[in-house]
Amino acid sequence: MNEQRRAARWRKRRIIYNNDGNDVREAWTGVENRHDVEEKLFRRTGAELIEDFLNARSAPLVGTQVDSIWYCSCMAGVMFSHQTKLGGFYGKGVPQELVEKYGRDNLRIQTDFCHENDIEVFWSLRMNDAADSFPKGSRRWTYPLDHFKRKHPEYVMGEAGEWIERTVHNKYWSYLDFSYQQVREHIFSLIQEVAQNYDVDGIEMDFFKNFPYFRETLDWLPVEQQHLDMMTDLVRRVRKMADEAGRQRGRPVLIAARAPFNLSDARFVGLDLEKWLQEDFIDILIPGGRYESEMTESFKEIVELGHKYDVPVYPCIDWNFWDHWAFLDLGAEKHRTYESWLSNLYGGQPERRNKPSYAVTFNSWGGTMAAWRAAATNLFYAGADGIHTFNAFFAKEDIWREIGDPANMAGKDKIFGVDRFCGDSSFKNVRELELKQEGPVGVQFQVGEDVESGNAAELRFRLHFWEFASNDDIDVKLNNEPLDDLKSAGSPQTHSAGQWLECLLRPSQVNRGENRVELVARKRDEAMQTPLVMDAVQLHVHYEGQTADS
Repeated sequence: MNEQRRAARWRKRRIIYNNDGNDVREAWTGVENRHDVEEKLFRRTGAELIEDFLNARSAPLVGTQVDSIWYCSCMAGVMFSHQTKLGGFYGKGVPQELVEKYGRDNLRIQTDFCHENDIEVFWSLRMNDAADSFPKGSRRWTYPLDHFKRKHPEYVMGEAGEWIERTVHNKYWSYLDFSYQQVREHIFSLIQEVAQNYDVDGIEMDFFKNFPYFRETLDWLPVEQQHLDMMTDLVRRVRKMADEAGRQRGRPVLIAARAPFNLSDARFVGLDLEKWLQEDFIDILIPGGRYESEMTESFKEIVELGHKYDVPVYPCIDWNFWDHWAFLDLGAEKHRTYESWLSNLYGGQPERRNKPSYAVTFNSWGGTMAAWRAAATNLFYAGADGIHTFNAFFAKEDIWREIGDPANMAGKDKIFGVDRFCGDSSFKNVRELELKQEGPVGVQFQVGEDVESGNAAELRFRLHFWEFASNDDIDVKLNNEPLDDLKSAGSPQTHSAGQWLECLLRPSQVNRGENRVELVARKRDEAMQTPLVMDAVQLHVHYEGQTADS
């Protein structure tokens, strides 16, 4: 690796902003379409079209901690909003208007804008997008298969009629099967086309927004060594091509990979991450951002792995990582499950007209900024080189001036805790734990801040239960120390409602790093016929002069 590539690899990136490219879709005005406007889609103002397009998401980032914008021009499947001769160009609407009016497509406009404002820019490719699986009319935007999938139905993992019957992991029937050399060749060609024709600083191969890559994963079975080798060969070819493109233009084309946050889960779907690092195929590693939790899991191991091979690591935070906590404070009074609350907010794709975006409701939760700070603090404590955000155009814009620098978050309120419980892999999580009298239940959460030296004014520890009764006898320990003064927060609720128990802590009771909670249900109220369920743990770190959302 030459020094120019290494310098580009290690440039400062406080925050990487991944833009899904929906700012090229037009948001219509009017109450019936306010959902679109609130999701920061492109909105016409009568000014220059190019200004309206950039003002939707990109222009507000200038002067913030966002040092890198990664732009995804995928409309659905392998159909794109940038002009591609190899993929399917969505040649109508705003994408076509930009080309006709300015002679530049949205990817070229984004690239020019970033360079004019000293912001790094990558093209982000969702390596197996299957948004073209949605039946016509089921969403605000639905798309037919592009010409590659139509011409080669044998390369697609399913058929359209399978949408309804399949489970959440495999209902998307239009995934490409990467066991075909022709599929891998097509994906390689798409990446090569951008690397050779656009002045991007790098390419992100997003392997984690959508998977599987092989039919085995549809049935939740591990792939075989031959599948790992196929994907490694593809990444090797991309690396070689990027190096050649960099030599031709006189500066490097970096390659980034987004993948599960541990090696075993990456291998499960066909990604031999450590081999890619060993052989210097990738310049930037983006772990996680879907099923795992920045609150409960430590990213230290994957960060250290990247650093071992001289690769910077930017863990991904998906925008609504704290959604379950928001539900407990905003929706649990009327809904027993998060899914019921979200369905009521969301209304389904066609029915979301006349409703505000669920993003507005999520962001209205009082702990929003505190949760963002805590997640980012945990990742920096694990050694992260910066933060990669996904779908965070939904977020409050304050985060762009805080979460990329621990110093900006010091002395400000944070909420740590358990937002979900670990499953048997980072692909699975459990929202609730049932407490039984057979033995203790243990959970852990991360605290990336030294609350003792930070002089926090208050540390409030909270547990949320369903079906809690006044005669229930529960023992709770934090880091092996009994918490004997837990009391109901607010007025006691009915047995079927949720209930917070809370107490104040001393700074010495909280570890920097992993904190372990152990619960034992000593006795269940005899009047209760349902199990006692816990679904959240929180540690509120409060500083003088701060509010949870300040």
